[in-house]
Amino acid sequence: MNDAQASAAAATYNERSRLIFCLLAALAMAGALGAQAGATLQDPDSWWQVKVGLDFLTNRTFPTVDPYSYTFAGQPWIAKEWLGQVLLALAYRAGGWNGVVTAIIASISLTVFLMGWFLSAWLKPILAITLAFAAVFLINPIFTARPHVFTFPIIVIWTAVLFGAAREERAPPWWLLVLVVL
Repeated sequence: MNDAQASAAAATYNERSRLIFCLLAALAMAGALGAQAGATLQDPDSWWQVKVGLDFLTNRTFPTVDPYSYTFAGQPWIAKEWLGQVLLALAYRAGGWNGVVTAIIASISLTVFLMGWFLSAWLKPILAITLAFAAVFLINPIFTARPHVFTFPIIVIWTAVLFGAAREERAPPWWLLVLVVL
């Protein structure tokens, strides 16, 4: 084996090690969140979020008035979180409240994986995962069955791609704009 082959083999090993380490971290996060899964549904608006998504799936239209709020029933309303509400509704259809909790845990665990993956390209994997866990710990109070939780992985991807473009002194890709709109 020459030096180039040895270098390529080492790089492949490092990539594989990073991948396994990040996957294990995501699984550990899923396990930790699963142990306290009930906390995900403590938000009083969980059913409202799911119901709006179910209505969208049934009617195939955006709601234009608030149909459920006691104080604003019938008032004009813009469904700005419709995609996340649809995801919650699909999770609910697939598995009831367990499906909703699973979707939330999956989104948060994917966030840990992505943060670990992107950070471990620059830092030692243990430090990258530690930072990912610290970030998740800091935003723990907002881990509820709400659409914003689905934006966490998107924010990580957006930030990593934006930093990569800045590092390479080039414009970010156009698809990044579409990602932000989601």
